[in-house]
Amino acid sequence: MKQLKEAVRQAIAQGNWYAALATALTLPDICGWLEDPGMRVGDRYKLWYDTYIKEEYSGKYNDSDKAEVIFISGEDCYALRCAYLHSGQDDISKSDAVPLDKFQFITPSKLGESSEYYAVKTTDFVDDGNKIKISRKLQLEVDKFCEDICRGVDKWEASVATRKDIQDKLGQLLTIVES
Repeated sequence: MKQLKEAVRQAIAQGNWYAALATALTLPDICGWLEDPGMRVGDRYKLWYDTYIKEEYSGKYNDSDKAEVIFISGEDCYALRCAYLHSGQDDISKSDAVPLDKFQFITPSKLGESSEYYAVKTTDFVDDGNKIKISRKLQLEVDKFCEDICRGVDKWEASVATRKDIQDKLGQLLTIVES
């Protein structure tokens, strides 16, 4: 997994956002397969995400809110993974049971400013003649989202460090050899 996390982090450092995002979105797939290859792909992806990353995208809108809000669930992330890796899109509105319609990724600020990089939900109202469509869009800084996935892999690696079956499979992952 080290080589894959490093590939994400190098892509981030180079500003290669599409490669960073594509590789980062595959990491839960790979980790989930290593841990439970018999489970259905979507189910293990969502379970893995909810276990190792979801807490980074959960919280409250403000101090007065009593209920926790999940900004990105395993279901949302799996829908994004499918949309992006299978068709290059960010629209997940056709997915079942997903409260979001679309993701919008932005690059990090060139000014080095800190931002609320995931707490921004925007709503677009589109008057389509005689009906109004409400679009639920979540804006994320691509570098931070990818790094959060890498940190989720770090947590997962620590949790499976003593599992010989997984450690053996980790040694079988594809590596690219320098010539």
